[in-house]
Amino acid sequence: MNRLLDNISGTQAKIVPEHYRALLHMIVDASDAIENPNLLLRPLLNATLSFSPSHDTLSPGHALFLIQALKAKQYKLALQLLKYDVDKFDSAYGLTYQDHLRFHYYGAMVFIGMKQYEKAIEYLSIVLCAPGFPCSMVQIEALKKTILLQLILYGKHALRLPRMANDFTSHSYRAFARAYDHFAVAFENGDPTVLKLVWNQINNIFSADGNYGLALHALTAFRKQRIQKLRKTFITVPMECIESKDVDILEHGPGTKEFVLAMIEDGDLRAKISQKSSTSPIIVVFQDGSITSSHLDELEAKLDSVRQLNEKIAVADREVGQSREYLSRKSQSATAPGFLSRGGGLEDLEGYDDSMMEL
Repeated sequence: MNRLLDNISGTQAKIVPEHYRALLHMIVDASDAIENPNLLLRPLLNATLSFSPSHDTLSPGHALFLIQALKAKQYKLALQLLKYDVDKFDSAYGLTYQDHLRFHYYGAMVFIGMKQYEKAIEYLSIVLCAPGFPCSMVQIEALKKTILLQLILYGKHALRLPRMANDFTSHSYRAFARAYDHFAVAFENGDPTVLKLVWNQINNIFSADGNYGLALHALTAFRKQRIQKLRKTFITVPMECIESKDVDILEHGPGTKEFVLAMIEDGDLRAKISQKSSTSPIIVVFQDGSITSSHLDELEAKLDSVRQLNEKIAVADREVGQSREYLSRKSQSATAPGFLSRGGGLEDLEGYDDSMMEL
């Protein structure tokens, strides 16, 4: 089986796409039957990578590999696939828009498992901006995770949806994520009492959605952000002052001193601890957050990535704009019935969302 997977090419899959997809599903089903998602994970990755020499074409194996990697918690192995930008989609391989949505949704979950939240938001944004009139359940789940991730990273969800999403779709999404909106409003308000009240009312919804672990990370982020705001007012501050403002919503986390020390060690707080003697008060000295050369290198790399992406978008835009199929579908979409599609369901991942937050 390993040898077969290693020698399958994209050309062969294009000739008999239904057989190729059936083979991949058979492999996944066999791994699931013996409850060993690791069994053929590496061969499945090799088969997916060999599908296209440039690794930029979506294949039937992309989403299947990612879901197996999530089940096995092999996030680093999954990054070997996700390090390539997938920007080509060929329906000749038997693919649908559901495969596109699932690949980017599962990819986002891998990045969440690796705590690469910015990259996760990027993948979820692709899901949210997928063209089409109806709202997919995958897109609604993507919105819920996006709201929580934005709270963790930015302390707000002012950028609730990418600007490319149309107004009708935006309103439809929010109708299915009201609890997350309520949580975000309480989070942004900054009042721990209000946030705790809202949490007690809706945390069961997070649990039912498989987002409880991610919501807990949001509560930790709320605590961090309250401490980080002190550096805007103070240069030095006694630990006792921080303790008076520190709030652990669930009241079972580390104490303030341990929490601040962990923030400093993890790079979440640019500060150092000063104490003249064992009987002297502990002082937190905030340090200048000036830009370093590594920050500039990272920024330049991101700008280069954006430039390359813009070039690809320009090429794709010209190709799509000249497509008769696109023009025909665009005219038909206005009369499409309903607004919610169950396309691209996530039943395969039930129970795995929270388990990946245990890293």
